[in-house]
Amino acid sequence: MWSLGSFACAPAPEMTAVAEQALADGRATLAVLAMEVPPLPPALRQSARMQPLRIEGVPPAGEARIASFIPAVGMPIHAAALSGSPPERILAWLGEPALRRAEGPVAIWLYSTAGCQLDVIFYPGTDGPRAAYVQARAGGFAQRTEAACLQDLADQARRRASPASPLGETGAGAGLLG
Repeated sequence: MWSLGSFACAPAPEMTAVAEQALADGRATLAVLAMEVPPLPPALRQSARMQPLRIEGVPPAGEARIASFIPAVGMPIHAAALSGSPPERILAWLGEPALRRAEGPVAIWLYSTAGCQLDVIFYPGTDGPRAAYVQARAGGFAQRTEAACLQDLADQARRRASPASPLGETGAGAGLLG
C-alpha cells in the first residue's frame, strides 16, 4: 500500500517559491507580447528573485548601444547552433533582447517578434557566461521554421538599430541567414 506521507500536507516553502516564479514567468511573457497583465498580489510585488541581469560589458536591456547593429557574418540558421555562444555574440547577431531575467547565476533572455520567440539561457562557465539552452518557437498559430524565426529576429534588430538606413534590406548584412 502506498502512503502519501508528508506530500498530502500543506505545500513546502520550495513549492511556494516555484509557484511564485511560474507566476512571474507568465507575467513576463504577457508583458513582452504586449498583452494586459493582471496586477500582482501585494505579497509578490517586490520579489527578491526578479532582479535585472547585469553582465560586465553588456548594457542592460533598453539602454542605447553605441555601435549600430549589423548581423555578424556566420549567423546560424538553427537555434541550437547558438549554444556555447557568449552574450556578446548573441547581441551582435540579434541585438538587444525584449526581456532579460536573472535566476541566481543563470541569465535568461527572450527575443520576440510577431511570429516567433527565442529563449536563450546563459550559464556561468570558466570563460564567462555561455548560451547553454536555446529554443525558437512559433508565436500564435502560424508555423515557423527556426531559420525564418532567426531571420525575423535579425531583421528586427537591424531595423531598430538603423530605422532610416538608406541601405534597406539589400544593404550590408542583408540575407545572411539564407
